[in-house]
Amino acid sequence: MSTLDENVLNERQEAYLAWLCLPPAERVPPTKKAYSRETPVDYKTMLRWEKLDVFRTAWAKAVDDIVGSPERQQRLLDRLYDAGIAGDVKSADLYFRVTGKMAPAQLTVSTSKAAVSELSDDDLRSLVASAAANEQSRRLKVVG
Repeated sequence: MSTLDENVLNERQEAYLAWLCLPPAERVPPTKKAYSRETPVDYKTMLRWEKLDVFRTAWAKAVDDIVGSPERQQRLLDRLYDAGIAGDVKSADLYFRVTGKMAPAQLTVSTSKAAVSELSDDDLRSLVASAAANEQSRRLKVVG
C-alpha cells in the first residue's frame, strides 16, 4: 500500500508542512532533525517530501497565504507607522509608499529629439540635474 497519493498530502506530510510554516523561533521541536526524532518520520523522508511537486506547491501556497494575510500586513504596517511616528524617516517613507499616500513625483521627459540617445551632453546633464532637484525637494518635504 502506498503511503503517498501523488496529488494529496497525507496527515504526516500536512503536519510537517504546518511545522515548516511556523516562524523558526516558534517551532517545537526547533530543528528538522529534532522533528524527525519526535515524530514517526525519518529525516531523509522529510527531505524527499520537500522535493515532491505536490508538497512544494502546497508549501508555496501556505507561505503565500501567511505572507499575504491581511493580519500580518496590518501588523507590519502598524510597526512601520509607529517607527515613522517615533522619527525613523525610512520607516515613514516606506509606510507612505506602501499605502500609496505619498508617491514619488513622476518625471515626464519630453523632447523634440527623436530619441534620448540623440540628446546633447548639455541637454542630458540638464535633465538629470532637474530630476535630482525634484527628488531632493520631495525628500525634504517628507522629512519636514
